[in-house]
Amino acid sequence: MGSLAELERMVGVPFASGAAEWERWENWLLTDCTAADPELADDGMAHPVALFPLSLRAAGVTIASLFERFGVGAGGSVRLAGYGWEYHRPLRVGQRYTGSAVVQRATAIGSALEVEFALLLSDDEGPVAAMTAVWELNGLSG
Repeated sequence: MGSLAELERMVGVPFASGAAEWERWENWLLTDCTAADPELADDGMAHPVALFPLSLRAAGVTIASLFERFGVGAGGSVRLAGYGWEYHRPLRVGQRYTGSAVVQRATAIGSALEVEFALLLSDDEGPVAAMTAVWELNGLSG
């Protein structure tokens, strides 16, 4: 299990970055399963919810690898305590994006540990969108 001291050492240390693009079929599926207008899938703009999986993929991060890095094992539990999304420009289907990720904060909240994790999605013109997730980790040593 992870500890607060271990999580605090991660604050500000960048994760490895990567790159990804949101494919047309992914956009169509996401648009369809969210009951959005199917014509939206054909205008070249990515569904706004694509920010979550696309930014993780572009940063080379998975939810499982995050929880492993945070020290969450079989005896622990995780709760999404909050999130924020910020769009500077619309996401586009087929556009190649680079991603970067960093732990911004690690604190003890009662018996739980809270980690704020940020992802930045960019293209050749600069930042496109940013996502922050706050994870509450229970069952870890503090």
